[in-house]
Amino acid sequence: MTTMLMTDFERIPEEFVLRYMPEIRGWAANLRTEGPRKAIFLRGPTRGVPDVYEELGGLKPMLAVILEAERQGSRMVVRPGNDESEDLIRRHCEAMRI
Repeated sequence: MTTMLMTDFERIPEEFVLRYMPEIRGWAANLRTEGPRKAIFLRGPTRGVPDVYEELGGLKPMLAVILEAERQGSRMVVRPGNDESEDLIRRHCEAMRI
């Protein structure tokens, strides 16, 4: 029997959740095997991070944020896994709005 949990996102903007919903759903479906922490690789710009690093031969940087899930009664709470991830999420959402 599968128990449905309501998911609340803390300190994660709705636009981020909507953009990365496929990754979040995949993680939720495999939470028992993947565990409560997940790296989400960002697609698109992040404010304050250049799109291309010339010193790396023009390669685009791969940035990831860490999300963590915690069950609290009948709900699952998902939040940034650390301060750096919270900051990257904020800057990424700002860049998406431009």
